[in-house]
Amino acid sequence: MTEFRLYFCDSDDRIIARLEFCAPDDSAGLAIAVIIAEASNDRHAGYMLWQEKRLLYSSNEASELQLRRFARAAMTADRQEQIVHLEEHLLDSHWCIGRSQRLLEATSQLRDKHAAERSARETQLAS
Repeated sequence: MTEFRLYFCDSDDRIIARLEFCAPDDSAGLAIAVIIAEASNDRHAGYMLWQEKRLLYSSNEASELQLRRFARAAMTADRQEQIVHLEEHLLDSHWCIGRSQRLLEATSQLRDKHAAERSARETQLAS
């Protein structure tokens, strides 16, 4: 697993929050970062994803629409569970991102979706 740092920035490009997480590779890390950043964009003006000393992504540099499509396509059941955990961690944090109403709603929706999909898989396996 690779360690990543997701930094959220204000309109002056100052860091206002940070989230550290692990993912299997750059693609998975980027997918997780995009989904969490999109879910909390009512509380930040941009974000950056770092892997050690390497800037992997800055929201000022790429097409957000393309990244959102990529992130949604890369969403697995395990990744959904990890994203819910990370979003809950942000909501419980002292960072201003933790007060994001949009993040709260997105977390709730993803948690419900993940629970429904898990239940459907379990039902399918039992039959």
